[in-house]
Amino acid sequence: MKISKEIISALERAKIKIKKIEMKPVLKEYRAGSAWLGDINDIIDRTVLAVRDELESIK
Repeated sequence: MKISKEIISALERAKIKIKKIEMKPVLKEYRAGSAWLGDINDIIDRTVLAVRDELESIK
């Protein structure tokens, strides 16, 4: 299961990176289009949880 742990770790790191980017201030002219970053973060959160659940069910 070493590969599985690496996959989960990579997904967690990606989630953290996106959250850090999301915390940065957005220029006023770009604020209207910045909601997609939150949506992507939600998708990654759900993906991480789904992958983790599937891998734990295999163990």
